[in-house]
Amino acid sequence: MAGIDRFALVWRNRWLVWLPTCLTGIVLAAALPSSAFSLGLWSVLVTLAVSGIAILSASFLASKERLIFRKLGFMFDAVAQGIMITAIIVPLTYIAASYDFPLQDRIFYSADRFVGFDHRAVFDLVNSHVGLANLLCLGYGMIAWPGLGVPIILSLSGRFVRLQQYMLAFSLSLIATAIASIFFPAMGTYQYLGLSLEHYPNIYAPSYQAHINDLTFARSGTHRTLDLLNLRGIIMFPSFHAASAILYFWALCPVRFFGPLALVCNTLMLISTPIFGGHYFVDVVAGVAVAAASIAVAKRLLAIPGSSEEKAPVAEDSRPRATGYGVAAQADG
Repeated sequence: MAGIDRFALVWRNRWLVWLPTCLTGIVLAAALPSSAFSLGLWSVLVTLAVSGIAILSASFLASKERLIFRKLGFMFDAVAQGIMITAIIVPLTYIAASYDFPLQDRIFYSADRFVGFDHRAVFDLVNSHVGLANLLCLGYGMIAWPGLGVPIILSLSGRFVRLQQYMLAFSLSLIATAIASIFFPAMGTYQYLGLSLEHYPNIYAPSYQAHINDLTFARSGTHRTLDLLNLRGIIMFPSFHAASAILYFWALCPVRFFGPLALVCNTLMLISTPIFGGHYFVDVVAGVAVAAASIAVAKRLLAIPGSSEEKAPVAEDSRPRATGYGVAAQADG
């Protein structure tokens, strides 16, 4: 069977990658009418339009025989999925917060103290070293670019299965953290300890203050129209920043040149999470665990028995074997 058929087999696995997005979309549609929230019409139309264009482009390009078009097809498909799953899950976190479960800050802080993590000492240390604070601030912001960068890098390097596994793991991690946020809401360390960010001028954490404002508002049950283009996640436990650091590194680690860069960037993001995100140490540990579990599930469902995750796409004359949800091939995973 020609190599092009192999790509077609991998392409057909999209249904499994998209399944969590579709299911959570149904949940959002069912939950919104009985919630205190509505979605801004303009933001919904923009999100659907951009995602729709990406999906149509992906389908068109993937139908072509040239490898470069297929690479672009996988890229557009992953970008569309990333937009949609994020646009669905973030409003769900606001609905989850509105259930107003008891705050768990005391338990999380006690757990941190039990393992010897001293937040005040860490804040003082970082604030007293401007260079370190700036470096960690940059690391914390690393969560943004891989959302687009990972699909581009993995698709253009021909690592289609790895890309699908990453997108499925990304979706599962988002869903898991959103569900956990229902039962384990928290304001975060600065608020719980009564610390003002004004006392730490070198720790620039606007996203944490936005978390406090939005979480407080969501828990009040007051009606609000959510603008999908300007929402921030309000999950504290497990930390999705920590989960993202693991997901991004795992996705890029087999790609030449990008692996070492991903290690440095995502290590910085992981270290910066308790400081610039106001997270507890247990939030970070839980986020890492969620990412690891999601990756394991994604690799299991999109398995390629006998393949090497370090290799580029297969040669044209190799023959694929469909097994389970995956494609047995010599392609990367």
